[in-house]
Parts: sequence; structure tokens; C-alpha cells
Amino acid sequence: MDGATRYTVDMGWGLMLGNLGIKPADLLRQARLPLDLFQRKTAQVTSAEYFRLWSAIETVSGDPLVPIRLVGEMTAETFSPALFACLCSETLDAALMRLSHFKPLVGPMRLQITKGPTETVAEIAGLPADAQPPAIMLAGELAFLTQLARLGLRDRIAPTWVEGPAIFPDPGAYAQWFGCRPRPGETTRIAFHRRDSERPFLTAHPAMWAAFEPSLRQRLSDATTVTSTSARVSGWLTETIASGRTSIDDAARGLSVSTRTLQRRLTDEGTSFQMLLAETRLKLSRHYLTQTHLSTPEIAFLLGYSEQNSFYRSFRDWTGLTPEEARHSPTATFA
Repeated sequence: MDGATRYTVDMGWGLMLGNLGIKPADLLRQARLPLDLFQRKTAQVTSAEYFRLWSAIETVSGDPLVPIRLVGEMTAETFSPALFACLCSETLDAALMRLSHFKPLVGPMRLQITKGPTETVAEIAGLPADAQPPAIMLAGELAFLTQLARLGLRDRIAPTWVEGPAIFPDPGAYAQWFGCRPRPGETTRIAFHRRDSERPFLTAHPAMWAAFEPSLRQRLSDATTVTSTSARVSGWLTETIASGRTSIDDAARGLSVSTRTLQRRLTDEGTSFQMLLAETRLKLSRHYLTQTHLSTPEIAFLLGYSEQNSFYRSFRDWTGLTPEEARHSPTATFA
């Protein structure tokens, strides 16, 4: 999928989840994500982490209706760049088109908008081909679009129809919330009647949007800049190596690609997973040895080694020195 490789987690997530009685720490632990994620100034996740977050919401809540409960906590006052951009729009049609442009900032998917003579259809598309998105996430996306329309119009409108591949575990309850019964289908789509999609948004604010748009466009440009596979692997290793997940299979799962695809892309870039792993370990060992007072066994653990001696041997191969010699040698180059 073209687009961003990391996606912004809005600051409102933690608050909305807390309002539902879901403890953010429990959720993030279940999703195997940093426990301070929602407190970070810039909180971002990979596509695999994004899917794990949604799966964890389902597991921790134990509630098949959590997607509609979650969007029920979403208000015009909840600051989310994507939501803000949409609510500043003149109409629902304009909001959906704007959201389709900025969707790569907030999730591993695209939003395809089709304007017909009687209705506007929004389809969730561009999902990673080698990963199965959680059904709860797809239901949540359709609920988000419905809540967006209701917030902008200040009216509890109902979509014309809602469609998805077995993503509604309680069709009756979802039918009551949407105002129409979800129907099975191979695609995840929702349609709004022309009378609703062309109605003026009561939240429209062109002047505010004009002031906000440049920064949002810059974020989109930064997020969608093409990143090499080797750079993505290096970034993934830096973030996860302390967990001991240091195999190419782990990396492939983390980056939502197959192992074979990952190997091929790295070969095309003139490198390999083992070379990147060694480079990452050398870079981090240099930092730990020169900038911290961590012991050698502690450093070995943080570099994903199960045995201290394995770190010793690798470090000597890289530098010709032992870790302690490098730490106390002012001329060590770590070459």
C-alpha cells in the first residue's frame, strides 16, 4: 500500500477509552505497545501495531458493540486533526473528500469516495494485502463516518445502507444505531443519501480551516515520504530489539509483509536482515557504552542477546575490542 508507514494516534484516544471504563495501560499491554503511548507528544504506530491496538480494544472491552460506544464518545470538541479537518468542511460530501485525502495520516487504509446521482458511497480500501484487519476496526470506521455526519449536521441521520464482510457480531444492535440494517458484502462501504451529503455542515469554518490546512498538508507530506525497506527495518529493530524479537520473521510480522517479500526488498537494496541487525546492535552498544553506566550484561540484554558471551563475541568481531575496553578507550572508533 502506498502512503505512510507510521500512523498518528490521536491524543483523544486515551480519554475516550477511559470514558468507556477501559484502562489505557491494560489496553496497551494487551496490544504489546508502550504504556506511555497516549501521553506522547507524537504518538505513532505501524500498521501491524494499529491492527493490534484495535484487536486489544475488542479483547479488553469484551464488548461486541465497542465500536459504536467508542465513536459515541467522539464530539466536536474532541481534538483530532482528521475530525477537525472534516468538521470545518461545508458539507458531508466535502468532508468525506477531505478525509480521503488525509486518511493516510491516521490509518493503514484509503477512503474511496464515489459521488452518484442519488447517494455518496465511502469505501474502506487499500488495506495491507498480507494482513487481516480486525473486524472491529472495520465496523469502527463505518461508525466513525456516520458519527462524523451526525456531528457536522447536528442531526441523527441514517446512512442509506451499510455493508461489510461479517464485521457486525450483533446486527440488530448495529441496525438500531445506524438506522439501517447492515448487509453482508465483500467490501466495507457506507452510503449517504444526497439530501444529507449535500446539506450544509453547521460546524463549517472555512477561515479556521485555511489557518490549519498548511500544517496538516505538511504532516501528510512528511508521513507519505517514501521510506526504504532497510530504513523501516532499522527503525523497527531499534524500537523492539530489547524484547528479544530479533528474527526476520518477527520483523516481517511487525512491518506487515511476508518474510519472502522482506528478504527480496532488502536484497534489492543491497543489504540483508542480519547486516541491519548487526548495524543496529553496534549503534546501540556504542550509545550504551559511552552514554550510560549500564553493565555489560544489561547491555547484552537490551540488545536482544540471550547470553552475555554472545554479545562479547559479536562486539569483538565488530570492533576488535571487548565492551569494557571500548568503554574506557578514548580512541575507540566502533568501526
